[in-house]
Amino acid sequence: METQQPKQQDQTEKYTETLWIKAQWAGRKKSILQQEPPKYNHMELREDSSKIGASDVEYPRTCGRDGYQVRKFTSYSNGQSSAIYRKFEIDLPKDHEKVEEYKKTLKMVRKLPELEEKVQQIRSFKEMCEKAQLIREYQKVYVTVQTVWEKDSIAKYSRSTHARPFEINYRSHGWYQIPRMFNENLNNIIGEKLEEENLGLNSQTWGGFILQENDFNKAHNLLKPFYKQEKGGEK
Repeated sequence: METQQPKQQDQTEKYTETLWIKAQWAGRKKSILQQEPPKYNHMELREDSSKIGASDVEYPRTCGRDGYQVRKFTSYSNGQSSAIYRKFEIDLPKDHEKVEEYKKTLKMVRKLPELEEKVQQIRSFKEMCEKAQLIREYQKVYVTVQTVWEKDSIAKYSRSTHARPFEINYRSHGWYQIPRMFNENLNNIIGEKLEEENLGLNSQTWGGFILQENDFNKAHNLLKPFYKQEKGGEK
């Protein structure tokens, strides 16, 4: 009588990770969750199958070759949608060539809650200047979170290497716009300083700091510590 051999189990060690990103409907503010969204009696979490504005993009998105899957959810509170979520699920052999790349991305984006807490505690423009390096680091990490969200990717190219650049764009009627920070506390402090110096204002309607052409140089000197530094100066 032939003896059956026990089935060989896969002994390959796995690298498994889960990343949750949340975007509020109002302003689409991004945040990193340390765990699955909490469930309340008045909140329901539903999984979605398509991307807003891109019906040809279907979820779950499986990146088989890269070893992860992206799922999309919407939360509803009392029947009204309140936030959207992306869930990245990584499942790879520990020796896979992408593991170290993904670890670096996850390590970077998971800095966001701590950095957010620190910049939220800043109370004055003077303190902002003293903590300019912290603010640039916060912006760099936030840009990375945005890219991971927009591209559905945790690949190396998603990681930003610098803060938001200082850019001036024409709006209308002689007014120009500088991009704001990614934190309303910082935006309000800068807005107050611009008004104090009679240089411009913080416009939520236009989504930027608004100033006139003859104030470019003064505004640049005032705000440049918080934006992308010149070559060799980024920390």
